[in-house]
Amino acid sequence: MTTMKREYSYLLQVGALFLNLRPKWRYLSILQLVIYFTIPIYFMYSAVLTTIAWGDDLNNIATTVHYTTLLLITDIVLVAFIYYRARIADLMRITGNNYYTYKDGFQSSKEEMWKKRDRKLKIILIVAVPLYFSLCVVVGLVIAPNLDANKKSSTNADYINNIYMKSPVPMVFPFEINEEATYFFSTLSQILAGMVIALVIAGADLVLIFLSLGVGFQMNILRDAIQNIDNRALKVFNEIYKEDSKKKTMKELYDDGRFMKLIDWCIKQNVEHHKVISRAFEHISEVGKWPLGAAFFFVSAAIAFALFSFVSSSQIIAQLLSLMLLSAEVWNMLIISLIGQQLTDMSEGIGNDLYDLKWRYWNKSCKVSMLIFKERLKRPLVILAGGLTPINMEMFAAVSQPLRCIINAVFNQKLINPLK
Repeated sequence: MTTMKREYSYLLQVGALFLNLRPKWRYLSILQLVIYFTIPIYFMYSAVLTTIAWGDDLNNIATTVHYTTLLLITDIVLVAFIYYRARIADLMRITGNNYYTYKDGFQSSKEEMWKKRDRKLKIILIVAVPLYFSLCVVVGLVIAPNLDANKKSSTNADYINNIYMKSPVPMVFPFEINEEATYFFSTLSQILAGMVIALVIAGADLVLIFLSLGVGFQMNILRDAIQNIDNRALKVFNEIYKEDSKKKTMKELYDDGRFMKLIDWCIKQNVEHHKVISRAFEHISEVGKWPLGAAFFFVSAAIAFALFSFVSSSQIIAQLLSLMLLSAEVWNMLIISLIGQQLTDMSEGIGNDLYDLKWRYWNKSCKVSMLIFKERLKRPLVILAGGLTPINMEMFAAVSQPLRCIINAVFNQKLINPLK
């Protein structure tokens, strides 16, 4: 819990992504999970009924289906994080132990620079992402209904095709709303649903991004350790064999069996570091596999719905909300794809770092250790959406290509028929 609070504040607990099962908080945490899981199911059922009730009103159907995808992703995220609780706990242990400590005392000279860079990015994300999601909720559930109510074009009818029009988001409710109490309950339930979506999806996004940044940070340290393997071995050699080290050149050291043993020892430490990184990455990949798979599977449809609502709606506030959700989804995809691409590139770069070493001067034992290490690197660190598709910039390009086509088609239609 200490590592969790230090690295992620209360993101995991507020989003019901990692329950606090200590006796004092156990029942409250379980109740929180039940509420977070039940609310999206309830509104998904209402959304299906609402979509059917809208008939041929494509604009409102697009908006309703868009919200439904967000509700579905919310429950998928909750299931994945609860199911892989043991993996998340192991990730917290690995993070709390700082992954790996080199026995030769190696510490990268660039470590502080990387820490500051990642810390700045984390602060920006931890402030911007929840704030932006919360703003979307406020715009959609508070500002939009008030503005629409003041417009002359807004309907005075309470119900249209069994859809209650006076709630923040017009929907079919399983009860009749004809008094203040039921109106208050319907409004409060929609506000809670918006908060659950924001807390769960934003929390999962941030946690996966922060964990991936941690793996990237360790990959940088590993690569720096490999690039400085001669200096690491030389430092230890100087400490053990002080007199001999002063009289030897690097060429002579490569012929010295004692120095080669230290090189071999340093390689094995790199292998151990890489094992810990791979274990952490495997946990992240498993935890994020289905949420990211669902997000990338539904995101094209969700973006299309948001874009359709943005262009076809005559209400400015509805257009604003659609544009805000569209921007959040595209940026979310881009950030995750960039991090996935970066991790894959760094993983492949380790093999190049090994090849650039002066291994041709090493003895057979060191060469064998290096080849074993290279065999382990043949399987690069790749995050798979749904366990099938690699998450990288190529995938982002594939997803955004239809988006560009949709944008061109919709805006061309808007230009041809500007009054529609």
